Amino acid sequence: MSRKQLVAQPRVIDNFVGRVLDAYKAGTISRLDAIEAVGHVWTAIDQGNETEFTTFPLNWGAPKS
Repeated sequence: MSRKQLVAQPRVIDNFVGRVLDAYKAGTISRLDAIEAVGHVWTAIDQGNETEFTTFPLNWGAPKS
């Protein structure tokens, strides 16, 4: 069973995951915060919720230290 490609701009997701990992490494978010942020986008992709998986990564911001 194949699925159509949902993410037209995978770089947006790549950059988002990089920002989450950097924030975790810097100690500005917890491990659980990182898991939840990435999981949120992963779930939106799985459900085909294009609005959520395209806007959440662009609007997500780690707390300032």
